[in-house]
Amino acid sequence: MKRVIKILAAVLAAQVLVMGLSACGSAKTPEGAVEGLFDALKDQDMIEAAKYVDLESIEDLISDKSKVEDAQTFLKEIGKKLDYEIISSEEVDENTAKVKTKVTSIDMTEVMKNYITKGMQYSLSSVFGSGVATDEENQEYMEELFMECLTDENVGTVTNEVDVTVLKQEDGSWKVNADSTFNDAVLGGIGNTAESILSEFGDALLGSFEEVE
Repeated sequence: MKRVIKILAAVLAAQVLVMGLSACGSAKTPEGAVEGLFDALKDQDMIEAAKYVDLESIEDLISDKSKVEDAQTFLKEIGKKLDYEIISSEEVDENTAKVKTKVTSIDMTEVMKNYITKGMQYSLSSVFGSGVATDEENQEYMEELFMECLTDENVGTVTNEVDVTVLKQEDGSWKVNADSTFNDAVLGGIGNTAESILSEFGDALLGSFEEVE
């Protein structure tokens, strides 16, 4: 479960860095960079998306470049429900701008709650069931379970208003700083709720064991 949270935090960064090291953007304005990135994500075009992200700002987020395939699958699902509206733009200084954007994305809080509930049921059945799965089998099952929850057509969307930071490049173009604020907006607010959800899961799991005792 912690592994999935880790992927959520770095998934966009990993995809962009691995696929876009040689990508050249052409956004001449901060608004153009935001539009280019969100349009590419909506179209599920990860190579195009890489053109509008500041690479230096995301290198520290990379945790596992081997998870590119997971990242691609994940972001394609995110793109299906992603929408945006640029509200305003303000230059902070000659190299930095803030683009206020209304972002609608899949409700990752709902996804994670469903995932954790089902994951807890699986964990309990593994502990008290007759079969004993290997760590690899457990990991594979949990990853499949996460994608099942992510692709559930009944999961709704959530809308957040965020200030997207855009940075001016040496060639004069503008690229989005894929910081925690941006990632949280794209991921439907998961950054604000992941810790509390995991805490709820831990409390519920502990309560289940106490009832058994």
